[in-house]
Amino acid sequence: ALTDPADTPRPIIRCLKLVRFELSQLSHIEQQSQTFRARVYVSFCIEGGALDEDLSKQFDGFPVDEDGRPTNRPSAVWYLSQLQFHNGHDLRVLESKVAVVGNDLHLVQRLEGEFFERFELQAFPFDAQDLTVTLSFNCSISGNCPVELSCPSSASLSIDVTSFAFSDVWDLNPTLSHELSTVGACKMTRFPALRVRACACRRANFVLVNVAVPMGFISLVPATIFVVSVEETAEMLNIAVTVMLTAVAFKFVIAAYLPQISYLTLIDKYIQFCNAITYLSAVLVAIVGGLQNWVCAPTSAPAFCVRDGADFAHGLGLILHQIFLAVVVTSWLLLHAWFVYRARAAAEQGTEQGVSRADSREAEEVRKRNEKVSKSSPPKRRRWGLRRHQSSA
Repeated sequence: ALTDPADTPRPIIRCLKLVRFELSQLSHIEQQSQTFRARVYVSFCIEGGALDEDLSKQFDGFPVDEDGRPTNRPSAVWYLSQLQFHNGHDLRVLESKVAVVGNDLHLVQRLEGEFFERFELQAFPFDAQDLTVTLSFNCSISGNCPVELSCPSSASLSIDVTSFAFSDVWDLNPTLSHELSTVGACKMTRFPALRVRACACRRANFVLVNVAVPMGFISLVPATIFVVSVEETAEMLNIAVTVMLTAVAFKFVIAAYLPQISYLTLIDKYIQFCNAITYLSAVLVAIVGGLQNWVCAPTSAPAFCVRDGADFAHGLGLILHQIFLAVVVTSWLLLHAWFVYRARAAAEQGTEQGVSRADSREAEEVRKRNEKVSKSSPPKRRRWGLRRHQSSA
């Protein structure tokens, strides 16, 4: 027999308010796999749920009536079983319960595991990363058991900074930010979701000391090539090739310290420019050597040159040495000025973005309230001027 649509109970939207969200034991922030590990404690409240007979049932299955038709009135235990963490992996549930607090029902779950996060490493090693935990209820907004999530200002969002194991590598922001949204692969079927973010700013000292500083000195060594005598072309080429091989070998050594991604980070660009200075020095040495051989040939002295070929070659070599030395040193100085500027800009921008993402909704409400008050109140100068006008009258 077909089910009469009139007999089907209307969907009841269950409002779940976030009471507490705690992020603790944050560790293993891996830039290679772009994951982090953490322990999450989350608690949602259904106001007046203890007075609802359907919600108070200790049954985690979907309820049906005597005729086998769904009643669309599941219990709070069933709603708790629909809680999912979309970016979680290898999760282990430590606690899952429905607690009665007065007339309310609290859906509590504590778990630990690994969470995926797409890191933005363009400014590495001066980057700030969002560590996001995305949770949702497998209850479609347009389904028979819809759920509406809310995060009131009284909700407690906290992160345990004292137990952070990587405080020598990351600066962890002590506040959390949240965002209510929906998830789902289909536009017609969306599920309510809550995203909670923590912000961590990387400490760049390790990469600077072990990567940037040695690479900077290696790229400065080619400047010593042009201190060698002009006639020692072979010696200059020997120094240039040695520096090039040293730079290549050093790049293999530091590969473990750099993220393996398809785009260039800030430190990658710096290393490439340092190698470019080394390669440029080798090319300039080859130019000097070629001109030396050409000018010193018996029939190669120009007609306008009153000196012999050897003197002309020596003078030309000295001039080129001075010019090329200035080119290499200027390129090195400009490169490091650019790197310092980009590093400071990236660090400030990352910190500002992290702080702005971690701003609580209470601060935004206070800011908006102050703006409304300032717009509604007249300027003081005009009020004083009015008083003076009234007193003079």
